[in-house]
Amino acid sequence: MRTFATMSPTDPRVLAAHGDPALLLRQLGRCPVHVADDGSYVVARPDDVDDVLGRPSATISFVPDPGDAISGMQALMARFSDGEDHRRRRALTEEVIAWIDPGRVRSASGACVDAALGGGGTIDLAPLARRVPVEVLAEALGLDDVPTVVQAIDLLCRRLAPMLGPVTRPDDATVCEALTAAFGLLDESAVALVAVLFQAMDATAALIAQMLVSPHAPALVLTNRVTVAAMRIGGADLRAGARIVIALGAATAASGCDRSFGRSVHRCPGEALARAIADGFVDAVRASGRTLADGAEDLTWETRPNLRLPAALHLR
Repeated sequence: MRTFATMSPTDPRVLAAHGDPALLLRQLGRCPVHVADDGSYVVARPDDVDDVLGRPSATISFVPDPGDAISGMQALMARFSDGEDHRRRRALTEEVIAWIDPGRVRSASGACVDAALGGGGTIDLAPLARRVPVEVLAEALGLDDVPTVVQAIDLLCRRLAPMLGPVTRPDDATVCEALTAAFGLLDESAVALVAVLFQAMDATAALIAQMLVSPHAPALVLTNRVTVAAMRIGGADLRAGARIVIALGAATAASGCDRSFGRSVHRCPGEALARAIADGFVDAVRASGRTLADGAEDLTWETRPNLRLPAALHLR
């Protein structure tokens, strides 16, 4: 099996911050399973990606830090769980989502954008694209203090967002205090609510950015799994205990079939809501008659390995 240099163009972790990675993603989507210098297996071809996402022995295997309360709360989210814990927590998450009407949040998203653009002048859409999904979902769920909820989820995202380089993060105590103020006791049911909003903020902002400036480059670039048993994927033998980098964006680009919301048991249950919010946001921007100041190649993209978020997105 060929070994590629870590963080080379065959490693999807570098492509999220690329100005226009569509061609590189399509090329990566034709690469067989290979190993980066850090020992991770990179799975990128569409059939291989679908195969590994459907394997019970390719697990999340999230291990919380015993000294980190936020890490402990993260471990209670369905997204970071396996087996029976995942089934139970996903059911709680689906109960939260079932209360929300996609049509309502689409209209609310557009109204938020209309209000933000009403004052004229240049506006940065990047923070608005992060705030609006959480705001409209919190309002749809009837939460009491929406600004407090938005602030708490923003802190949580900044605490947990994977980054390739050094970044200043809010400390554990600050995030815990904000979450408790917004949601009260963080038991499994409350964490299911937090998880819906947490997963909506940055991922939906990335979807909005894709629709506005980079339609041929998938918003979500990768996800991760760990093998709990040896397996064979795409003709390659993967050892037990290995980390797998699953190049969802490459598989999407190579096949034209969108995998941004995952596959199998961990497929995102909030896809319809995310798409509705993004559609409402983008429709309102386009209806405003304003234009973006920069194209995809001129933007600065955050150095995240997993999704594409512009550092700023100015509308004039």
